[in-house]
Amino acid sequence: MRLADGLIVREIELVDRNVWVVKEPRSDQFFFFEQHEWSLLKSLPDLGRLVEGQTHDGNRDQTEPFFAHAAKQGLIVGHPQSIQPVSERRRGMALSNPLAIRVPGFDPSQSLDRILRYRNWFQYRVGFAMVVVSVLLVLFHLDAFVADVSRATYQLGVVSGSTWLTFLFAVAIIKIVHELAHGLACHSLGGRCREMGLMFLFGVPCLYCDVSDAWLIRDRWSRIAVSAAGMIAEWIVASIAVLVWVSTHSGWVHDLAAMLVIVASVSTLIVNANPLLRYDGYFILSDWWGVPNLSAEASAALREWAIDREPWRPRWGLVVYAILSGLYRFFVIGVLLWVIGRWITAWIGVGAALPVAIWIGWLMLRRWFSIGTELVTRRMRAIAFAGLSVFVLALPFPQTFRGGGIVKAMDERNVYSPATGTIQSSNDHTEQTDWSLEMDLLKARGLVEELTIGLRSLELSRFDQPSISSTLPTLRKRLESAKAREAVLSRQADRLRTTWSQSERLFEPTRKESFHGFDTTHRSTWVDLPLDKFNDNAVIERGTLLGRVGDHRRRVVSVFIPGDQIDLVRLNQTATACLPSLASGSLTGTIVDVSQNPVDELPPELVTAKWILTDPMGQPLTDRGRAPRSTHYEVRVAIDESDDLTNPLPTRMIVPVRLYLSNRSTWERWVEWFRTNVTWAF
Repeated sequence: MRLADGLIVREIELVDRNVWVVKEPRSDQFFFFEQHEWSLLKSLPDLGRLVEGQTHDGNRDQTEPFFAHAAKQGLIVGHPQSIQPVSERRRGMALSNPLAIRVPGFDPSQSLDRILRYRNWFQYRVGFAMVVVSVLLVLFHLDAFVADVSRATYQLGVVSGSTWLTFLFAVAIIKIVHELAHGLACHSLGGRCREMGLMFLFGVPCLYCDVSDAWLIRDRWSRIAVSAAGMIAEWIVASIAVLVWVSTHSGWVHDLAAMLVIVASVSTLIVNANPLLRYDGYFILSDWWGVPNLSAEASAALREWAIDREPWRPRWGLVVYAILSGLYRFFVIGVLLWVIGRWITAWIGVGAALPVAIWIGWLMLRRWFSIGTELVTRRMRAIAFAGLSVFVLALPFPQTFRGGGIVKAMDERNVYSPATGTIQSSNDHTEQTDWSLEMDLLKARGLVEELTIGLRSLELSRFDQPSISSTLPTLRKRLESAKAREAVLSRQADRLRTTWSQSERLFEPTRKESFHGFDTTHRSTWVDLPLDKFNDNAVIERGTLLGRVGDHRRRVVSVFIPGDQIDLVRLNQTATACLPSLASGSLTGTIVDVSQNPVDELPPELVTAKWILTDPMGQPLTDRGRAPRSTHYEVRVAIDESDDLTNPLPTRMIVPVRLYLSNRSTWERWVEWFRTNVTWAF
């Protein structure tokens, strides 16, 4: 037996000791050995000339497992334990993590060395001062900053694709700076960036720099600096974004700068600085703690504690870390599978989302459970995964519907012009004049008055002229007929007069724009709003929407649900309406009404805002813009009165709404999709 050719060996410093790092260049893997372990490897017969006179302990029972493990990793040749070919191992590693696929890149060493020649122009003290000043600026304008971030987040949900592309481009620039900082720090501190290329992280293309050779740097604080360089660079970018945010006014640049501050600072702390996943924080903690292979060591400590192996070294810190990282990994898996499932469901359907999510989950779990395969067999892993899958499929999950809602007044009703005529308005009523109807009503009232006077005169004269009595029944019938006609015309006139209570008000309809320079004092038709004062005595056409009458404070939000999801909606289900301008960011409400029949017409405001997609003929489409949906149902959500609103929401306002529907298991959703979309032919 002998050590494999081409191994790269370095001695590095930890907290309280030195260890040896061995890099296997064919698989790009690093292995860490204590002093006595490296002495055993150096004492192999074929390398005896390097360590003359040094021989290993004759106790084969103790050294054989160590040499067998080293042989499996490709560090020893000539051992009975065979190893997997490097090409197959690399292909297996690539397939085991489909969420982070690396495209082979190039060696950036020369480019990074050229950049390092100009590093003196930027002093680290300047970067530190920029970060401190930016933090102080954000603290001084904290309320305005939070409001701008909320508004920018809301706008990203409703704006066009060009704004999204701008935001993603800016985020990509931040990540490029992050990776370049790692590479530059590694080169400047004695390491080497071996490769730079393209990586598809969750399907999103981004830059990656392979700075794993930082493990060959002897000083541990230099290794920590390499790991932290990316986060420090992002904080400097965030400080520049703060300066842009402070120096600009409201607009897309202002809001974009606020979003970039969050992406380059807070999200960096939450994701990159998190030591529970193998990101920058993990390697910083590993060097600071003095445990090079932290994940493997923690897993080994947890297994030893779980099986009560004797003698057991008290390594409670590693046990706690293993438990926390394991729980967090399961949480991350769940979130990722949920996001992937939602995305695939939106574009393909739940029928494809379920098997794809299960496959990705199996690959991720198999990768993360690969440590310790001697204790957990492949069959046991498969059984455990199958049991976990059945449990997840049968577990009822909350189901939500997200769509655009239009704000309305409580008990809102439309007021239309029932006839063509002029209009008079006041604070508590509107009155429209139909001159033809008014003339008929006046004639009817005159006839009633004339017949009433004539009837009274005849009744008084019948004692002197008895022959007149025979005409009284005919006159009474004419009077009754005239009164009936007057009543009908009076009711028609009353319909032209709309009144409302003191708790209600009349809300304006859509404005009718006039031509530039249009003279509003000499015209016969109305402009702008039909009930404006300068429209008094203007002609209003029959069927014109005059306004909407409803409660002056209480509001409801109308959401239009596609017909294939209306069965999940129930009365008293909760909902939230997103309002970034509020401190809480949203309002809560309850479903108070579900229409029994499909709506005849969708609100044009929701169609214009792209919350409801339509084809060129105006027919609604699915969320993916392909298969038509012929029906939509109106669901009204009453905003809770407990929500503290200084001013009532303006009517006809468009807000994002999330309805919390009935819980259903993933299996039930998949079966429903299967029955709906798969047709059996026999």
